[in-house]
Amino acid sequence: MRSQLRVDDNKRLRSSQHDSRRRPLGESDDNGACYATTPSKAVGEKTKLKPPTKAEQSELLRNALEKGLKANGFMGVALRQELREWEHVFSSTRARYLHALNPYAGAKWAGILHEAIEAASFDDTPWKVTIIDDDWMFSTYPRGPSERDLRWMLSRMRRAVRRALRGVPYLLQADFAVRRHDAGHRMAIEVHWHGLVWASEEKVEALKKRFPANRFGADRFRARGVYDLTGALRYVTKDTRLGYRTVKNFGFQPGSRHWKEWFQHREALYAPKRLLLIAMVGNLAKPELCAASGMGLAVLREAKQLAKAQGYQASPVVVRRTAHRRKPSRRHRAR
Repeated sequence: MRSQLRVDDNKRLRSSQHDSRRRPLGESDDNGACYATTPSKAVGEKTKLKPPTKAEQSELLRNALEKGLKANGFMGVALRQELREWEHVFSSTRARYLHALNPYAGAKWAGILHEAIEAASFDDTPWKVTIIDDDWMFSTYPRGPSERDLRWMLSRMRRAVRRALRGVPYLLQADFAVRRHDAGHRMAIEVHWHGLVWASEEKVEALKKRFPANRFGADRFRARGVYDLTGALRYVTKDTRLGYRTVKNFGFQPGSRHWKEWFQHREALYAPKRLLLIAMVGNLAKPELCAASGMGLAVLREAKQLAKAQGYQASPVVVRRTAHRRKPSRRHRAR
């Protein structure tokens, strides 16, 4: 029978309620009935950074916009009015507009693409691909990129893949990576493609030869067979929620277990980085980030028609002033 707790044991019991790492020792433990502290993590143990959920990302985008507007003098009623103009960026009720950064728009656009792909017929199997290039990058110093800069970059990227992927149908969507390089201590926004290519395995191997490795030794063209079309489309249409940090491996030795010259780690995005993304994307929606050819182009056109039936409208080419650059009039500064 378990012995009665002593006074000091009662004190331990009350204090342990505030420490989740403390647990009671069982009958098989030494020293009888008392409490021990279980270490939460080993020293130096790495934890994988998880991306924010849709609700968390929505709140983070809203907070970033609010901070940017406050920094430019918006207060009170003027601040609330301006935030309402940006609800299509973070609100679930505005997901039908398919803004590129809206965390709720990705799943909706993926479902529309899935419906359009199922209605089409392809001769070959789909492959999920990622295409990167050293030239598809924006510096954030001394100023960040604008929507006009992104439109210009997307036109260059479309021309590049049109030449490299000629002869195969494809459907691609641009994605963004906010990367910090320890070597240069500068931050950049990298634009790259995720998407689907319909081709045979032999053709995919031939396509890889058209994309030599980049300056870090990474493959510029990666392909993987699609076994879950829904999951693949959700990955293709995702929004940017985390940043990346590139670190040089000073123990780099080719041919050894230290064969990687660079390491890549995830890192959280904070309000200034989110404002850079919002300024760059502007009013662009997910369909406007796409590139397609062959039957992929037919799928994209059908998907746009389905999206328009649900409320999507293509954004005008005229670039709207962004939240962290626009300043209110004098009569709205202190209402």
